[in-house]
Amino acid sequence: MRIGMDVGGTTARVRMADEDGNTLYEAEGPGGTLAGIGEEKLTERFRLLLDQAMRCAGTDVSQCARLVLGASGVDTEELKRAYEHMLVKIGVPSSAVWVMNDGELLLNMFDSPSLVLISGTGSIALGTDGGEMRCRCGGWEHLLSDEGSGTWIGMEVLKALVRDEDGMAEAPVLRRLLKERAGLSGAESAMNFAAAHIMEKADIARLAPLADEAARQGDAAAAGILAEAAEHLFSLAEVLVKRICRDGCFSVLFWGSVLLRNRTVRSRLSDKIHAVYPSARILLPMSTALDCAMMLARGKREIRAEEI
Repeated sequence: MRIGMDVGGTTARVRMADEDGNTLYEAEGPGGTLAGIGEEKLTERFRLLLDQAMRCAGTDVSQCARLVLGASGVDTEELKRAYEHMLVKIGVPSSAVWVMNDGELLLNMFDSPSLVLISGTGSIALGTDGGEMRCRCGGWEHLLSDEGSGTWIGMEVLKALVRDEDGMAEAPVLRRLLKERAGLSGAESAMNFAAAHIMEKADIARLAPLADEAARQGDAAAAGILAEAAEHLFSLAEVLVKRICRDGCFSVLFWGSVLLRNRTVRSRLSDKIHAVYPSARILLPMSTALDCAMMLARGKREIRAEEI
């Protein structure tokens, strides 16, 4: 039995397959990070997700030959060991567990100079020279990092509401959407929301789509937020390009809800990359992170993507 898991800041997904690659079970549940919700809560979420899979398949996690877990925020060996400990505590054999950053799932599919640029609930850039070298930039959680991510955009949306009320910068469409969609009608409500949800970044990230909607309706403040998000993400990529190649020939795979769903941010970022690095290949995935986790669980490396 082979298991792949993709654990993001908002959602966790699991797929179980037999030795021939036939899917036996697939489901999703609440995600989270160790830094965001703590070991006890995250372990329980893993337990519930895997217990449901085992019941449906009529087996036990102790029978797992390989479990590959890609998780947002797992950026150090210490954190990887912590996630391994959580899975072993649930009953997965320690010899079967392979934990990595969710972006590494994608990066492990490439054998030439490549970047994986992620902007979802959080943001990070990962790079490889096509050999053994790996590097990263960003991804140090939302209190210190995650610029250009959904959480960062969500916080900027709240700040725009505050600036609008103070008369510093108008954001009429954002103000209306925040009241209609989130029940936030002014600076005080924005401040209270931020304070109440500061450690649950997924709640803040849910405000990010309002920036895209407001920008499409002509809100200059919202458009400025999205433009700045694209610049932040380009900066992450630029740092790593200098490390993985000298000739500007590399592939960059876009990943995460912001880059896959927000056309404004994706378009601005793509244009900037092409302008600075004309030989770069920009890819949109057709495979999911869960697909990649299952590939690695089965000892294979293959990703489907389209060039833009």
